[in-house]
Amino acid sequence: MQGLSDIFVKIRYSGDIARLYAGDHLLDNDFYNGRTWEIGLKRFLPQAFGKVLDVKVLPMPKNGLK
Repeated sequence: MQGLSDIFVKIRYSGDIARLYAGDHLLDNDFYNGRTWEIGLKRFLPQAFGKVLDVKVLPMPKNGLK
């Protein structure tokens, strides 16, 4: 991050909820609203440094209810 103010990841998805993990640790989540999910990674340092980041998207409920 030296020399950078932040690093942003933009994720387009379709589903109920998207979750960002570093290993088993939940970093952030987003409830689907049709817009791109933009995540600034600086706030997750140093806990996420050197770890694989995973995004998991839960499907929309079949009946439309949560």
